[in-house]
Amino acid sequence: MDRSPYDINGSNFSPDLFLQKLLKDQSLKEIMDQEESIVKDTQSLHSDMQTLVYENYNKFISATDTIRKMKVDFKQMETEMDSLGKNMDSITSFSDKISTTLQTTRGQISKLSGIHALLKRLQFLFKLPAKLTSLMDEGKYAQAVEDYLKTQQVLNHYAHLESFLGIQQDCNAIVSDLRNRLHCQYKNPKASAKDMTESIELLLMLGEPPEELHSEFLTHAALRFQEHVYQLSTGDSTEDLVEYIDLANNGFLCDLCLIVTAYNDLFLNNRSLHLSENATALARLDNFVEERMTEWFNCISNKIQSEQEDPQSDTMMLVRALDRFYSKLSSVSSLLKTDNYARRGLSLVLEAGRRQCSTQREALENSFSDWVRGVRQSVGEEQSQTTELLAGLIVNIVEKVKTALNQLSLFIQPDRSFTTESEFLVQFSLDCVRSGLVIKFLKHVVSASVAFTKPTASPSLPTC
Repeated sequence: MDRSPYDINGSNFSPDLFLQKLLKDQSLKEIMDQEESIVKDTQSLHSDMQTLVYENYNKFISATDTIRKMKVDFKQMETEMDSLGKNMDSITSFSDKISTTLQTTRGQISKLSGIHALLKRLQFLFKLPAKLTSLMDEGKYAQAVEDYLKTQQVLNHYAHLESFLGIQQDCNAIVSDLRNRLHCQYKNPKASAKDMTESIELLLMLGEPPEELHSEFLTHAALRFQEHVYQLSTGDSTEDLVEYIDLANNGFLCDLCLIVTAYNDLFLNNRSLHLSENATALARLDNFVEERMTEWFNCISNKIQSEQEDPQSDTMMLVRALDRFYSKLSSVSSLLKTDNYARRGLSLVLEAGRRQCSTQREALENSFSDWVRGVRQSVGEEQSQTTELLAGLIVNIVEKVKTALNQLSLFIQPDRSFTTESEFLVQFSLDCVRSGLVIKFLKHVVSASVAFTKPTASPSLPTC
């Protein structure tokens, strides 16, 4: 900040010193010009000051009114606050008087409330045997187990009292019958997977040994699958291959998924089991799944093979069935926690494709034999020129091979679930179609043609 006494805008400005310096340093004209400039600045400042006053006058008036009103409001608020304080003091005083008056009564009410709650619990205990019997008769086993477990600790604690001992003995007898019913329910071959799961879960809640239960669970689940296997092995002869695969998927495979899921929830994910028990339970589950999947694969493989042995079998139907088979198998692989079954399924699909190629090749060879026989007959009867006969033979071979390849191309359509596996595409295209069909058929044609060049009376057509 400028502290010079000659700065007219500074805080240390001195008019006398400024005038002396001005008279000393400047001429008369410059002094008069300076005076005129100062006069103009002064007038401009006066004008600005008046403008500010005029512009803010209404604001000043409004602010003044607001301040005056606030003074009135604050006085009224102070009065109300004083009144509120007096009321709060009065309420506090009354509250203290009421608390003092009801102190004795409150203790009595609390005591009575505790007695009432105790009586209700005792009433529940005395009615428990009858209630458990009623729930069992209605088939509400889960509710019966829940009510019993709620009171088990109390009954054990007061078992030294004769009245409670009688209730405990009655409840134990009823629960023993309940255990037997639950065992019978999950052992029933007609029981659903849901009923089996509920029975095992309730038995675990009642303290049944889990190492025995998971073994019995799988044993009786295996009996249920015998019906599935029998149904798949002796299925309706009128159903097509797609319907058979749907039955195997929706019946056998879906039931297996339900059993595996229930087993995981009941035993493998049960934190009350020790690690060694978990390992045992997991090993038993793996063996169970392996046995059931082997049965399932055998049924599917036998059905597909029997369908392919039918000369009138439809390739499109076969491919659709294989697609549904492999698609369902792939979707459950994550639940089974292994890709071994998906690989086995892919091998089954590939084997079916290989058999289909063999069927097409045999059909080509039979047709070729018929065509050659016709050509030989025509040559012997001199009905046509040899060149024309050979040209017709070649056309027939080419068209028949195209038809066979078109049928087999259904296996590698992009919308098929197994075509996403590069292993299948390579093996099917190279081993089955190229080597198993095209090359073998060409070798058969060459072998048959060579046989006709040998000096024999009636050469036979070799089979490859």
